[in-house]
Amino acid sequence: MRDELSKALYSQNYIEGALDVGAYKKMRIKLTQNGKEIEGAITNFDEEGFVVKPCQNLEILRGRLEFLIIFEGNTFAGIGEIVTVFKESVGIQVLKRADSSSKLGWEELYSIIFKRNYSV
Repeated sequence: MRDELSKALYSQNYIEGALDVGAYKKMRIKLTQNGKEIEGAITNFDEEGFVVKPCQNLEILRGRLEFLIIFEGNTFAGIGEIVTVFKESVGIQVLKRADSSSKLGWEELYSIIFKRNYSV
């Protein structure tokens, strides 16, 4: 259980209610579920998932969704599932790459950011 709880998707990596979230605007993400889109920022990540602080209301965010991340001019897409709900953010476990062969997936993005020692 300790290993499970140490995953990024169980930790927001910021203090709830913090007004300054500028540091978390480096890695932007678009979540799509049932035709609705929500933009946000990734606040924590690891090889299995990430935490997103949405710019809008969290009400529609439950279950599976698609995600799209544009990082350094490349598009990374995939399917994820919300496994953690915080007051101001959600933890998303990456399930698979998006069906489009023209897009890179979370595995490739994580490899890039891990090799570069990138953090949010």
